Amino acid sequence: MNIIVKHSSPDAVVSDLLAIGLFEGQSVKEAGYGTLDAALGGLIEQVITAGDFEGKTLKARLLYTHGDAIATRRILLVGLGKQAEFTLAVARQAAGVAAQTLADLKLRRLATVVHGLTAAGVAPASAAQTIVEGTLLGLYRFITHKREENTQRPTVDADELILLAPAAEMVSALESGAQVGQILATSANLVRDLVNESGNYVTPKVLAGQAQALTQDMGISLTVYGEEAMREMGMESFLSVSRGSAQEAQFMVLEYFPAAAGADTLVLIGKAITFDTGGISLKPNDGMWEMKCDMAGGAAVIGALRSIAQLKLPVRVVGLVCAAENMPGPDAIKPGDVVKAMNGKSVEYMSTDAEGRMVLADGLCYSARYQPAAVIDCATLTGSIVMALSSDMSGVFANDDALFTRIQKAADAAGEPVWRMPIWKPYRERINSDVADMKGSTGTRYAGAITAALFLQEFVPENTPWAHMDIAGTAWQEDHKPYQPRGASANPMRTLVELARAWAK
Repeated sequence: MNIIVKHSSPDAVVSDLLAIGLFEGQSVKEAGYGTLDAALGGLIEQVITAGDFEGKTLKARLLYTHGDAIATRRILLVGLGKQAEFTLAVARQAAGVAAQTLADLKLRRLATVVHGLTAAGVAPASAAQTIVEGTLLGLYRFITHKREENTQRPTVDADELILLAPAAEMVSALESGAQVGQILATSANLVRDLVNESGNYVTPKVLAGQAQALTQDMGISLTVYGEEAMREMGMESFLSVSRGSAQEAQFMVLEYFPAAAGADTLVLIGKAITFDTGGISLKPNDGMWEMKCDMAGGAAVIGALRSIAQLKLPVRVVGLVCAAENMPGPDAIKPGDVVKAMNGKSVEYMSTDAEGRMVLADGLCYSARYQPAAVIDCATLTGSIVMALSSDMSGVFANDDALFTRIQKAADAAGEPVWRMPIWKPYRERINSDVADMKGSTGTRYAGAITAALFLQEFVPENTPWAHMDIAGTAWQEDHKPYQPRGASANPMRTLVELARAWAK
């Protein structure tokens, strides 16, 4: 999409749809649209006075201008809610509302004011980034396998977004923010494509190929280790997961080096189970189709590296993607079997459906060679976290307060909420094993997210700040939201990028 920042008044811009935001109880003049409304003969104020539009959060009203009074034929009023409660998250959703309206009307050109520019503490660059993210995320559709007549939304693609700068001196900052927003949203939509795609189309080897295609010529080196190389490295825990599958496991190492030497190293680790049947501990059929999204953490890491490289951030970032398919084949691992991770610790399988932590264990061990400033893993790991936090917040377990604070700020900036969960040491005894150093799982959902984090902590490099993001509830969304259609969300890709951006500063 072509994104233009233009110093122009709303009444002069040429587009198919003009989106303007108003707060609850705000008059047209207070919002700065007096000239626009005068050109329309007071149409907007009439709608507000009649009570047909109150500015309530994300409520919208489409108006037709009927004539040549202004250059745009359609105006979308979007409610921003109470001004005192406004955040960039609201602005992002408001942009999503406008984007979906544009798509539903089969239009191509959208002009929009930059919501939030008049709010206290909102930087122009951040506001522009937010609007672009909300727009591009809101236009997303996954219709790869659909014929035209079976698509619920028209397949006309929007091709222009115009951001209106109220002052000439704001243009540069708005352009900078818009560029960041376009990079992040484009990568997020590519991540959505990977996660939405079926397991027969995205196998571990295909995912490795996609990682290569998405990051080539961006200053990222990619090394892919197959099962023979992984065996030589002692990744028995990782390899145990793929034993029942005809698809070979793949361990991807993506490395981004900044131009300047001496930068901190961040290691991002993603679980990428391209399809999870549960293995011998077979899942119920109902809902199993959704397990194509069990590679969401790995896809998010690939997208994050892509964005970080495009932004040329002055921080070294390593992405470790642990890809495998979990199937109940003839050689599948069994409950009660014992395997060893790279660091020599032994694990007794209790359930083969607790496979994500087994691949992450070796990924965490591998991260030690980088002597990282921090390690963050993200994984659709436990149903327990969904019971605790539902689908709007990811659970974060961290062994370092400062690292969690950084992640929380990054998540707030990205509009991907997180909640800190406890690494409760007394529960460590729940994964004690009679025959190995530990059990892979407890066999119960009670505190399952916590015991999973305690398990992972056993493989974190010594004295390394570490955080585990359990995205089982947030990686896939059932409800249609302003910039989130049903399906893959790309969570927490934008959070990881915002973390790296803040770290670089």
